[in-house]
Amino acid sequence: MRRLVLLLACLAAVGVVAAPAAEARPVVRCHWIKATKKSKRRRVCVKVKVKAKPKVSAPTPAPAPASAPPPAPAPATVLASVDPEPAVPAAGAAVATPAAPVARLQVSAREWLLRLSRPSIVAGLATIELVNAGEDGHDLHLRPADGGADLLAIDETQPGGVADRDVTLAAGRYTLYCSLPGHEAAGMRATLTVG
Repeated sequence: MRRLVLLLACLAAVGVVAAPAAEARPVVRCHWIKATKKSKRRRVCVKVKVKAKPKVSAPTPAPAPASAPPPAPAPATVLASVDPEPAVPAAGAAVATPAAPVARLQVSAREWLLRLSRPSIVAGLATIELVNAGEDGHDLHLRPADGGADLLAIDETQPGGVADRDVTLAAGRYTLYCSLPGHEAAGMRATLTVG
C-alpha cells in the first residue's frame, strides 16, 4: 500500500496524475541513486512540502449590456489617389527624377584599375559611390561612351576614402574613368551599361 501511495505521489509530481488541490501539499520527488559496490542503482523518492501554485484561468469577457447601442463608426476621411500615366522618355532624353535613387553602383578604385559592383543598372536616378581602395588619390568621372561632356565628377578621394553622387542616366553605354594625369591611360576606366 505504501508503494502505491509513493507511486501516485511521484506521478502527481511529474504531472501524469492530477493531485488534489491543497495550499501546502507534500510532493514526492524521485531520482536515481548511483550504484555502489554494495548495491545496484535504484530509485529513491523523498517527500517535500511545496506550496500549491494558484491556478490561472483565462479571464472571461464581461457580457455587453443589452440596452447599450453599438458605437457609431468614426467618420472616415477618403483621399482620392490618382496615379498619372508614366511618361515615356524620348530616345536619348534623360529620365524624370524620382524621389529616391532607383539604382546604386559602387566603383572600387585602386592603382590602374576601376572595378564596378555590377556591369549594368536601370535607367533613372542612380547613386554612384567611389571607394578608394588604393594607395594613391583617385577621382571618378562619367561620360557617354561615344564621347561628350562629363555627366558626373567626384573629386579626388584619398586612400580609404568614400564619396558618392547622384546622377540621372538615360539608357545607353557610359565610360567611368579617373581623370588624374596618366591614370586613365594606365587602365583606370570601365564601361557601364544603363538599360
